[in-house]
Amino acid sequence: MTEPITERVILPQLKDPVLISAFTAAQKGGATATSAVSVLLSEWNAQQIAEFEAEDCYNYARVRPTVYRYEGKTAVSWPTNYVYLATPPDSDRSFLFLVGVEPSLNWRRFAEGVAQFAARAGVRTSIALRAVPGSVTHTQPPVVQALYSKPQLADQYRLPAMELNEYGLDIGGLINLNLQAQGCDTVDLFAVEPFYTAALPDASAALGLLDTIGSAFHVKVPREQLAAMAEQQREAIEAAVSSSEQAQAVVRALEGRNAITTDDSAGVYPSLPAGSDATPLQESDAAAAVAEVEALFNLGNPGEDSGA
Repeated sequence: MTEPITERVILPQLKDPVLISAFTAAQKGGATATSAVSVLLSEWNAQQIAEFEAEDCYNYARVRPTVYRYEGKTAVSWPTNYVYLATPPDSDRSFLFLVGVEPSLNWRRFAEGVAQFAARAGVRTSIALRAVPGSVTHTQPPVVQALYSKPQLADQYRLPAMELNEYGLDIGGLINLNLQAQGCDTVDLFAVEPFYTAALPDASAALGLLDTIGSAFHVKVPREQLAAMAEQQREAIEAAVSSSEQAQAVVRALEGRNAITTDDSAGVYPSLPAGSDATPLQESDAAAAVAEVEALFNLGNPGEDSGA
């Protein structure tokens, strides 16, 4: 069976490499994890070293290629996944980032290919990033939870451990299970974002993921861009919510809850939504936040069903 990886350069000597993966996918939720990774790729001057050429892993009726103009010509961008290498200036470890679009077919083959690549690179630690819609609000600090391959890893990441007996996997979770079988330590990180804005990249949740990486590995992560965007999104959402007493009541009720639970309609371990790989957060996301809140709570249309 052919491994779905094309290495762009000869794999350099790595220093105790950490693999961090983030994918966009077709299900409910925002491209929060890939947006967070895009910030690290830019600030840490990451170099692309490999590409997963896995055309038979996609159903193009479900995950559509995109058309763009470049130097006066029309080109097609196909769903794919890339591996980037970065070494933060304040770290003695190498970081490999696997980022792109979640496959829709042949998951086993794809995950096995990643495991083979990770073994060749000497990866002993793997972290899968994702965001899930849940019962939190835009007014709360970022909420991040974790699923650990070993209980003692909680001391490093300092996050609550999720207790899941049965759940539906996303591709990041499947990759981590394959790497566990190879003796790697794995952590699945879940940034919980408001269920009522799940269609946009949530800057606050993305910041929570970055802060977790920074704290766990004692590296400085770039916070300014995401912090500014998080505040802009919060103000935009608050403005939309303030125009509806019903929406305000829902948000305030959520603020009063002690327990954090994921959105039942998305599953306990849901996948990420459609989007391009490593999509940066844009200023227009604040406007998107307003539109998403208006659509969910049917602001101005109280007679309509307000299903998620």
